[in-house]
Amino acid sequence: MSYMNASESNSFHLIVLLSALFFAASLVSNFLIFLSQFTGRSIQARTARDLQNHLFSHILSLPMSFFYARRSGELISCLERDTGATTSGMDKISRYLITAPLQIAFYAYLLVKTNVSLALVALLSSVAHYAITKSLSGRVKRSVRDQYSIYADQSVRLQEAILGIRLVKSYAAENFEIRKFRELSSRLVFSTLRQFVYENIQDPLRALTNQFVLLFILVFSAYEMLNGRMEPTGFLLFIYIGQRLVGSIKLLGDTLATMQVTAATAERLVELLRLRPRLKGGHQTIDSFQTSIKLENVSFSYQDTDVLTDISLEIRRGEMLAIVGPSGAGKSTFVDLILRLHDPQQGCISIDGTDIRSFRLESLRRLFGVVSQETTLFNTSVFDNIAYGRDGLTEAEVHKAMEMANAVDFIASLPQGLQTLIGDRGVRLSGGQRQRLAIARAVAASPQILVMDEATSALDSESENLVQEAIDRVIKDSTAIVIAHRLSTVMHATRIVVLDQGRIVDIGTHEALLGRCALYARLCSHQFVDPTP
Repeated sequence: MSYMNASESNSFHLIVLLSALFFAASLVSNFLIFLSQFTGRSIQARTARDLQNHLFSHILSLPMSFFYARRSGELISCLERDTGATTSGMDKISRYLITAPLQIAFYAYLLVKTNVSLALVALLSSVAHYAITKSLSGRVKRSVRDQYSIYADQSVRLQEAILGIRLVKSYAAENFEIRKFRELSSRLVFSTLRQFVYENIQDPLRALTNQFVLLFILVFSAYEMLNGRMEPTGFLLFIYIGQRLVGSIKLLGDTLATMQVTAATAERLVELLRLRPRLKGGHQTIDSFQTSIKLENVSFSYQDTDVLTDISLEIRRGEMLAIVGPSGAGKSTFVDLILRLHDPQQGCISIDGTDIRSFRLESLRRLFGVVSQETTLFNTSVFDNIAYGRDGLTEAEVHKAMEMANAVDFIASLPQGLQTLIGDRGVRLSGGQRQRLAIARAVAASPQILVMDEATSALDSESENLVQEAIDRVIKDSTAIVIAHRLSTVMHATRIVVLDQGRIVDIGTHEALLGRCALYARLCSHQFVDPTP
């Protein structure tokens, strides 16, 4: 049995200590690497979340004219794909954009202290990397923009085909849609490959540059050492430092390439974010409607087309005002201006003597309950659709709205009653059921003013009767603005406004207008069911 002497024991303990320090250093190093990666990914995830939230809020703040000119699928693509692409390289950028230049500066300092001439040669690698990135940046940006534009076109095509699936199948247009989608997919493949070439051709070019620089350092260092101007230890140190420097330069070049792609995908988002909301609410809050809504010399045009011209009218509290006129007369725009979805180019709209532009938009629109011709429902429960936008609405209040909308029986017959999911756009309900659900939603929060925009125009006779009963019930003893094209809706109106080509032609009761307004009489005979009460 052999024993270590004191010197050997000390050496062994030193080896153990060094091994332990090496292991501890490895632990710390790996932990710091993980922490760096986690921090980078956290920055990426949080940035993507904040960007999506901000962009979504910004889009909802834009005026209605913006949505008339944009495809919804394109906006969805921006929210989903463009925001993801813009933030996908954020972890690399956040980790290396600062550390890589610091490493380059540190290693360059060591090289300068070792040999100035060789340091200058090594630093030329940075110039070469910059030149590579700069020469390809324009092509990378154009290819990325093209790629994400095609993504948006695909999203639009897919959304329209699915939302219009009944039309697609009715016209046996499946192959047509498939062919169009395949054409976009083929364009996307070409665009993706082109973008890949422009983005990734930089890697072999940088690698070739690095190899040339390292080879030059190796040859020049060996020459210096053989001529006695550099010690062997200095030679080895210089080679090591040169490799580390070139590696850091490559890392910075990769980060700059990632920033190119990020900048290209961000351009579409920046274009959206630069759009400014045209409608800004005031500072006053309005909770009730006391006397009247007044329109004074109101004119509105859209894209140089006059829609309403010199409209002056007072809508008194408690009256039912019906608006009739041929297609394109400006009926829906009339209502949109009162809701302040648009602002008139001329004139003023006031409630109880106060310009509606003085009111906070949310408080102004809370005064209204709106039922549109095209019912919008969501793929959620009946309860959630009725209570939409009204936090804290109780089941008792929802049930009262159902009664007013003549919807209790059909909702009770659904498999899960109020908790029944109604499908995308309410596809599991009939047209009359969807409209009655929309009426229930409009009256659920007891609005001060009801707006009915041709609420029965697309219904069959039986459904129309049920919906009309609901309308009669909800507008009784309330202020209502009704856009109508059926006689049953307008006969009981307090006043009827006849619009034509954006102007008020006449105002009066049904009986008075039949006797004196030729346009109204013609509308009654052609468009309404029976011109006499």
